[in-house]
Amino acid sequence: MIGLKKSKKERSDKSDNDHKKEVDEVRAQLARALADYDNLRKRIDKESENQEKKLKARVITKFLQVFDMLNDIQNNINDTGLAIAINSFKDILREEEVVEIKADPGMKFDEELHEAVDVTTEEDRKDDEIVILQQAGWMFKNGQIIRFAKVVVNKLNNVDNNTN
Repeated sequence: MIGLKKSKKERSDKSDNDHKKEVDEVRAQLARALADYDNLRKRIDKESENQEKKLKARVITKFLQVFDMLNDIQNNINDTGLAIAINSFKDILREEEVVEIKADPGMKFDEELHEAVDVTTEEDRKDDEIVILQQAGWMFKNGQIIRFAKVVVNKLNNVDNNTN
């Protein structure tokens, strides 16, 4: 009987060890599953945020066309009511963390912010100097471009020297 009791105890010890290993495995699987779930949630949140930014940029781009028209009209008629509407528009852009890209004549052309729509070769100006702002550019405060500033750039060094 003593031999029987030992084998039961041995079986019990072995069974306890098996249960502990099984519990440890389940805990490890649960920890991995929770980590996977957390990573999935973060990825979905980031994708959702990116989609929201893209949608916001698309809508703002469409409204900027109207904003440009209002500014052009204001430059021609200088109306007080229209000035109020334009300022309200600017306030909304600020609330949405949208800022105008600086592209004043005399500034250096920056391909990260500006789009060259034409080139001049004025000797009295510096190379890569903005000569004219044709259309304002806009970006989010975080640096994401909504619309590049369209500019005319001075180029002193002719890139294409192939004359036949």
